[in-house]
Amino acid sequence: MTMTYRFVQDAELYPDVSHHQEAIESRYRIDVGAVHQGLARIVSEKQIVFVCFSNRSGSNLLIDTLGRLGFGCKAGDEFFNAEAVVQYGEKFGFPSFEDYLEFVIKLRGFRRLVFMKVGPHQLAWLANRGILGTYFPSALYVMVERADKASQAVSLYLADMTGSYMRLAEEPGERRAEVDYSGLEILLRLKRIIDTTAIFHFLFATHSIRAHVVRYEELDAAPRATLERMAAALSLENDFPSRWFYALLGGAPRILRQSDELNQRFVARFKREFAIDDRTAE
Repeated sequence: MTMTYRFVQDAELYPDVSHHQEAIESRYRIDVGAVHQGLARIVSEKQIVFVCFSNRSGSNLLIDTLGRLGFGCKAGDEFFNAEAVVQYGEKFGFPSFEDYLEFVIKLRGFRRLVFMKVGPHQLAWLANRGILGTYFPSALYVMVERADKASQAVSLYLADMTGSYMRLAEEPGERRAEVDYSGLEILLRLKRIIDTTAIFHFLFATHSIRAHVVRYEELDAAPRATLERMAAALSLENDFPSRWFYALLGGAPRILRQSDELNQRFVARFKREFAIDDRTAE
């Protein structure tokens, strides 16, 4: 299938290739030359906010917090993943990727704002196929990052080893499976996290995108203050209107913290193992 490229046809220079892209393009022909009126209309009625993330950065905490405020998003939503595209496509028989996107925005568009998680290669693909420019030129961007990347890498390692990437509040509590420490495996995931973050910043610089950074640690400690800063930075104060609105955060979260004593031990051991100066490993 012949594809058109908006910017660069060079996967080494422009990182738009992924298994998500390959699976979606094997199912749908992307042709932004024929504008999909339904998608264009629904996007014009909403404000799309792309939530950029690396694995275990805290994006699901942000999405869950926004969902508790009534924005319609749910932790675990990753609508640009091939698995979601294929699953919904098979269930509803969407004739095009644009029909799928229209469905997703309606599904989560309870309010004017629609928050959608997107990975770095997915964002590059949306830009390079012209989808961003055609349908989402006015989108806003939030980048979720963790200040402590070593802790993030440990969290990703444990999630990969146990297969548990998110724990919902309604799920029965189960003891996490035993996992052996591996400094090199954690280091591998740390590099992957850094590389992912770097791709986003490359895309932001390339396409003149201004993204507001939400720090996981700040969101975890002070969700209301963090959301207020985000709303102000994105000029969305009217969508986060008053004290009663934030009172909804008093409800129980839908996802539970997975970090425990094992995370802490692994983080401390990793920092000791790779410390240049023992004093920096604290």
